[in-house]
Amino acid sequence: MKRLLSLLMCYVFLQAETFAMRGGPSGASGVLQATGAYSGVLIDITPGGGDVGLFVLTILSSGPSVGQVAVFSSSATDVDYYTGVLTGLSDPTKGNFVGVFNGAGATGAAANRSINGSMQLAVSKTSTSGSLSSLRLKGTASSRTVTVPTNTLTFINTAPIVGPLKSYTVDGWQSSGGAVSTGFPNFTTGG
Repeated sequence: MKRLLSLLMCYVFLQAETFAMRGGPSGASGVLQATGAYSGVLIDITPGGGDVGLFVLTILSSGPSVGQVAVFSSSATDVDYYTGVLTGLSDPTKGNFVGVFNGAGATGAAANRSINGSMQLAVSKTSTSGSLSSLRLKGTASSRTVTVPTNTLTFINTAPIVGPLKSYTVDGWQSSGGAVSTGFPNFTTGG
């Protein structure tokens, strides 16, 4: 009986070591945990587009992931920038993030505009040199601007003017394993 019990215990210990190396019975060892603080850029790939954006994002292990976004847009007539929030859901066990962002125009011609968009990102691991490596966010995003003109003489609101669909490529990196502690400065006051 002791021999049978010792053989069974050897099997149990061997399975425990195997699960520890390959991630358990499901074998999900190659999956990267996406939790932590990330920052990155959105680069406009729309033909003729010149927008660029910045974002900071905290991906949590449960609940909504939150962050901030700033998009700088230029056209033949003016230069605008939008600041707002980024909210989404992540599956930290599969290493992906799906989110939406919304930002208000800061000043000037953009003051009565807002930007609305969405993004889909995946986490990958890249080697930098030797044994150092970092987690990267890569994916796509899209956005539209909306202008709500108001006729102040007759107090009539007209239908919103929706801008063209813009497409972005998104590239980011993990800045820390914890939450983002600060956001973007207030561009209107410089602080």
